[in-house]
Amino acid sequence: MQKNSWLKTAEYASLAGSAIGTVAATLSSQVTYAAAPLTLALSLNLVNRTRLEQQTRQHTTAEIAQVHQLVESLHNQVRALPSQAVDLDLIYQAISQLDNNAQRLAQYYNARPELEQIQELKEAIASYPLELRELQHKSQRLTQQFNARPEIEQIQELREAIDRSYTLSPRTRRTATSDPEFGATV
Repeated sequence: MQKNSWLKTAEYASLAGSAIGTVAATLSSQVTYAAAPLTLALSLNLVNRTRLEQQTRQHTTAEIAQVHQLVESLHNQVRALPSQAVDLDLIYQAISQLDNNAQRLAQYYNARPELEQIQELKEAIASYPLELRELQHKSQRLTQQFNARPEIEQIQELREAIDRSYTLSPRTRRTATSDPEFGATV
């Protein structure tokens, strides 16, 4: 039972890691931060689902064996009855019990929680391409905003002014450095 608990805990932790990875992928523009925890979560879900299917199979096999025993018992009772007197009430009870067992098996099979979990995972996986496109769009928009900052233009203007000052002749450079428009005298 501890293995089951460990697997569930690991699956939930990897789902939380997927959420954190998505945020990290948004901030860093690297899809790996979202993909790795998601892959782990899906792998753990596959292990859990396989384990649940095995348990369901074992439970179903046990129920079928029980029904088979009941049918075999009824068959033996029918053979043991005298040929002229047949108690139909026992047969009707056995048929009713078989019907109840079959209904219970059908309800158990249809009420399995992993069916709903599988559907939820399919829907979550289907939304990831859209989320990745949104992350790429946000990343491009942030890059454009970063490149459009006014400081970039001011830095470029300062570089050009420095380049111009170095290309001046030594005489012009002396005049330019003593000019109050340039700031100070050398």
